[in-house]
Amino acid sequence: MDDDVIGSVQAHLLHRAVHRAGLELGRWWWEYFCLGGEAGKVEADAYLHGCLRLPPRERDLLAHAVNGLLHHASVPPAPYSSDLHGPQDDVVARGRRSGPGRGTRA
Repeated sequence: MDDDVIGSVQAHLLHRAVHRAGLELGRWWWEYFCLGGEAGKVEADAYLHGCLRLPPRERDLLAHAVNGLLHHASVPPAPYSSDLHGPQDDVVARGRRSGPGRGTRA
């Protein structure tokens, strides 16, 4: 499985979780930073919107930070890189389930 595809799907699903939970950038980024995340606020936000690629470690730290903030929300958790390994068609289909025009981003 291509890491760019996994990263794009992971960013899309993270964006969906953040949006549905109504989390503000400063809140989820601070949690990520406290976990040892190395991307700045602008880079993390750019990744969330599909404008920047991040390595798996940073993507997983972002997912972990957001998931920690979702524990009281009825929002599906953001996936980790390992959750998205599998047949490419499955990964792409999971990323597109959120509605029209919301598929994977390059």
